[in-house]
Formats: sequence, structure tokens, C-alpha cells
Amino acid sequence: MDQTLPKEFKLRDEFAPSSYRDWRALAEVDLKGVPFEKKLITKTYENIDLEPLYTKEHLEILKNIEQFPGFTKFLRGSKPDGSSVNTWFIAQGLIHPLAENFNKLLLDSLLRGQTAVVLPLDKTTKLGLDADYGKPGETGDGGVSISGTGSLSRAFLGVDLTACPLFVSTGFSPFVFLSILKGYSIKEGVEFNKINGSVSADPVTFLFENGEMPVSIDEAYSQLATSIRFLESENSGLRTIGINGATYVEKGASAVQELGISMSLAVEAICRLSELGIDPATIPQKMIFNFGTSTNLFMEIAKFRAARILFSEVLSSFNLPSDSVKMFAAAKTSGYYHSFVDPYVNMLRVTTQAFSAIIGGVDLIETLPFDSSFEQPDEFSNRIARNTQIILSEESHLNHVIDAAGGSFYVETLTAQIVDNAWSYFREIEDQGGIYKAVIAGKIQSDISGLAQKRVKDVATRKTVIVGVNSYANVKEEVKQPMVFDARKIYDLRAAYLQKLRVSGNGGIHSSILKDLEDVKNEKDGVNKLKLASSLAAKGATLGEIFSHMSNSAVSETVEPITVKRPAHDFEQLRIRASAHKRKNGSLPKLYLFNVGPVKQHKARADFSRGFFEAGGFEVTYGQGVSEVSAGVEAAVASGAQVFVLCSTDDTYPELVPQFVKAIKQIDKDAICILAGYPKDQVEAHKQTGIDEFIFVGANVVQVINNIFDRMGVEK
Repeated sequence: MDQTLPKEFKLRDEFAPSSYRDWRALAEVDLKGVPFEKKLITKTYENIDLEPLYTKEHLEILKNIEQFPGFTKFLRGSKPDGSSVNTWFIAQGLIHPLAENFNKLLLDSLLRGQTAVVLPLDKTTKLGLDADYGKPGETGDGGVSISGTGSLSRAFLGVDLTACPLFVSTGFSPFVFLSILKGYSIKEGVEFNKINGSVSADPVTFLFENGEMPVSIDEAYSQLATSIRFLESENSGLRTIGINGATYVEKGASAVQELGISMSLAVEAICRLSELGIDPATIPQKMIFNFGTSTNLFMEIAKFRAARILFSEVLSSFNLPSDSVKMFAAAKTSGYYHSFVDPYVNMLRVTTQAFSAIIGGVDLIETLPFDSSFEQPDEFSNRIARNTQIILSEESHLNHVIDAAGGSFYVETLTAQIVDNAWSYFREIEDQGGIYKAVIAGKIQSDISGLAQKRVKDVATRKTVIVGVNSYANVKEEVKQPMVFDARKIYDLRAAYLQKLRVSGNGGIHSSILKDLEDVKNEKDGVNKLKLASSLAAKGATLGEIFSHMSNSAVSETVEPITVKRPAHDFEQLRIRASAHKRKNGSLPKLYLFNVGPVKQHKARADFSRGFFEAGGFEVTYGQGVSEVSAGVEAAVASGAQVFVLCSTDDTYPELVPQFVKAIKQIDKDAICILAGYPKDQVEAHKQTGIDEFIFVGANVVQVINNIFDRMGVEK
């Protein structure tokens, strides 16, 4: 028999071509009556139905697929060469309330691969207040406390801001921070117009996030317009208009919601700033889009591609040159999807998030340390976060591939679906009068809150899996209590520093500064006002002093803020509760799987039960299968458990349950008896017999385990 392989082997000649329709017909036969849509279609939070298979036929109905990177609405990226020449900026938000400590972290990071400076500001600074005029809990919260040029000098000691771009999100207005930054450049001899990056503000998002804003929305945009004119007078390329979609992602927004909101924020800025005299053609060039990233890899890749198309559509609707203005997109990995339970898995989440942003074609990525949600990141966690990007670039060579997702049947189709759904949501917001009015009316809060609650419920019922949290839990791990931010200590440190500075400084100079600030207050021209304030900042005027003299609004804004839980939160609380029980009693709450019948009879439900209860912090003993209840009682008692789960089949339960409950309750009348499964026609009878809980696919794990903990006396 001749077994020589042919020189050419063409699979197409061996197999007859088939269509998606042919494949689906065969799949439906194999489903044996189960609806295709129910079994093989995946529903997403974006209201998109994911197919099990995508083919060339899906692309045939899509528009604008045949194009090159850097052209035609930038579907395939804003640069023709992708990241192969100018790679994305590698950034980290190095969170520390004190400028000098931030500086140490920054210098180390810049020496080890970071290529952009992100300066996160605390809430007090964003409110335009000096540290000692803020509130404990706000001073130092979420970023560095900056009260003047001295703070910036300490933060940037040894850093050349003209050598790498600087990115600062200033809250509702860049006005006052720009005066401090300009004052710093005067004081330190830095050429201001050579500082690149952004000093940006997003008034609507600040109001949404904090529930309050110390100026009116009109004043906030007026200060934004003045900031743009000031930077133009300084010949500065700093971007000032923030479109902070990441804030909404941190509250649980879907990719569609984030994009719809982001486009509406862009429209709000274009309309308001145009009315204030800013040339509409220049406004898009002043924007920086800050997106969050979820752990849904392909959804995020498609989201970043869709964002560029949507932005082009927005510009086209204003008759602006959409094919020449390139979106500057920054991405930040989202802590919303992190957990302090099995925290090293967060490294994998960050990697997935960063990967999707790179493939999606963003310009800057900020990777969070894996422990940032529960303690002050240390050298190790900061290094791992930074190296995640470096490895993706230098070892995975993602910077050498141009639009790696281009042509993918799945990603191209998903991109088009996101564009359609996001545009519909954008129009829905615009029909409300725009994003500002939608936030004031509570629509945005309601939409996101509803989705966030669904996320929490899906995790609680294990419809959505969080590895290490609600599935594949590591019960041997010692769960740490999240570090509590010592708000009073930070406030006292900063307040003492500022008060000492005021007392020890030259009183005459300070009085002169305050007098000059009154002149600044009376200055009618906004650009001149900002320039005068900058010179006074260089002399020692503080951020709070400048803001109090430069703000023209006595009106503030308030809305109902949104409060949501991270999806992992409820499971974290269960694990904390179980760990506290261990510290008090020497062991985790104990549970015994009472397995009856041969392996094939009990194994599926026993395995399910172990995963179910370990996710809540139980120490689970996996009992050996026995042929009858009486044969397993001795081992169950020896386990020291207070909770017992009967694992077998629905057919055997009518006979087994009474024996099981009687045997367990005779030993311990307070023992908790649970049935693995939910045979609907037997439930009431089993409850009457003494079954306390039923566990099954779709059961609310958090609710069930909390109920059991309450009965066991496990403290909250």
C-alpha cells in the first residue's frame, strides 16, 4: 500500500463547502428539541446576542470593512502603523496621598519602564481646596494632596516633565490646577509649552461621581473655555477636555453604556464650548477619552474599535472633519472587577484588560496593581502592574502587529453591533436633553445601578463566574481584612504642614499675595486672570486661595450620587465572616457532604456542592459514597461538621431524606440539613421532613450561606 503523502494536499478538495445555515441545521438536530437560542446564544450585558459561530457570511452584511488602518473613521486604528513605530504610553496611577512618597514611586517606575506620568489628585484638590480646608476622608483620598507649587515640586523632584507626557484629571475644572502647574514651571524653570499630555476636566462626570460640585455647570464650562484660551496663548498642546468613561465603568456600566455616555459627554462639550466662543473645529483636538476596561476580552477589543467609529459619527453630525481628527484614547484597567479574595488572580484580570486595550488600539494604558482595592500597593505589586504592559510589548510583541483583530468574523461583527447599540443609547440620552440633564434627572444613575445590581445577582447565583471568588475558591487562603485608609492621620499631617508653612513664611509676602489675589478677582479677562494667578502661585499662593478668588459662581450643583457594590463584594463579606469564625473557634465553619450511592449517582451533585459552599468559606469534607444512610452516619459525626448536605438523585430522595434527617437530628438537634438538588414535586414534603435549605444551579449562594451562617451563630 502506497502511503506516500502527496506534494499538495488541498482540504477544500476533500471537504464540500458548507454554509452557516447548513451548520445550524445540524446543530439543531443534535440539540434534540432544545431551542437553539436558549442553548447556544449567549446574552450579554450590552444587550447583544453572541453566536456560537461566526463565518464570512456575517461580514458580507457589514459596511466599511474593506479599509486600511489610519483611514475611514479609524475602525482599524488611528495610526497607519499601529503601535509598531510609536507604541502606547505605559502608565501607572501611583496612589499615595503624600507628594514626597508619590515621588519615590514615580522615580522608581520611570527608571523601570513607565513612559508617561499620571498624577492622580485627591478629592480635596479636585474641589479646589487646600488640604487643611478639606475634610478628613477627602484629603488624600484616591490620590495625591496638592495645595501649591511646593507640593508639585516634591511630587516631581528629579522628574523632567518635558521628557515624557503628563496626564492629570482635575475634576470639574482644569482652571486652578493649570495656574499651579504654570506657577511650578516658573518656579522650577521648566518650559511650560514643552509639557505634553493633558490637564483635563469633565464637569458632568465629576458631578455624577461625587454628587456635588462647588460651582454651577455653566461656570465649570466657562473655566474650561478659559483654560483652552490660556493654553493657546501659551502655545501649549495640553489637552483639557476630559471624557471620563472609566468613571462609569467603575460603577458597573456596560461597554454600550460607557460609549453612549462618552459620546454624549463629547457632544455636551462641543455645544457648550462653542457657545462660549471656542472654535468648534479645535474642540475635538482638545479631548482625551479615558475608558475603563472590563474582563470581557473580545467585548473590550470591539469596544475600543467602536469608540473611534462613534466619535467620527459625532463629529460628522457637527459637520466637523471626522476623517482628520484622531481620537486620543486612554484606557485604565478597572478595579470594579477585582477582589481581595484570592487576590493574585487580579494579575490575570489586569493582563486580560491590558491585552484588550492594546489590541483595541489605545494610546495610553494605566494598569492597576493587583492589591490596589484592599491595601496600599507596594513595590512588588506596582512592578507587576507595570511589567504586565512591558511583557505584552517586549515579549509578546503586540506592538509589532497592526490591528490584530481586523478581519476576525467575530470581532468585526461585534464591533458593528456595539456601534449600533451604543449609538441608540447615545440618542436616548440626547432625547433627554443631553448628558447633563440625564444626570440631573437621575437617568444615568438608574440605568447603571440597575445593571450593576444584575451583575451582583448573576455572581451570587454563579451565572457569572469570578475565578477564586464564587468558583474554584481557595479556602486555605488567609483572607485579609482590607486596609482602612487612615483619613485623620493624613489630614492632620497635611494640615500641620500647611499651617506651619503659613506661620513660618514671610507674613509681608503672604499679605501681598492675598492683596494681589483681590486684583486677580477683579480682572475681567479670563486668560489674564489665569496668568496673574500663575505668577502668584509661583510666589506661594495656594490652590485654595487661588480658587476662592477666581471662581465667579456662588451656585453649586448637587445630584443623587450612585452607590454600587463590586460584583465580588458579597462573597468577600462571606469569606471575612468565615475567617473571623476561624480566628475565634480555630477552624472555618465545617460542612459534610453525605454522599449516598455509587459514584455516578452522587458525584455530580457532590462536586457542585463543594464548589458552592467553599465559595462562602466553608471547610468541606467530601464524604465517601455509602450504599445506605446508616453506613455514613459515623463518618459524618466524626467530621465535626454542623452542616450536612445529602447528595444523591431525585429518584432516591423520597426514601433517603427521612432517614438522613432523622439520623443527623438524633445526633445534633441543631444540625443543619441541606439537600443537593431541587425536585419541585418533592420540595414541600422534604421541608416538612426537616430539610433546611436546597442548593441547585441558579440558587443564590450568598443568600443561602448567610442564612446558614446566621443559624450557626457565625458573627457578622
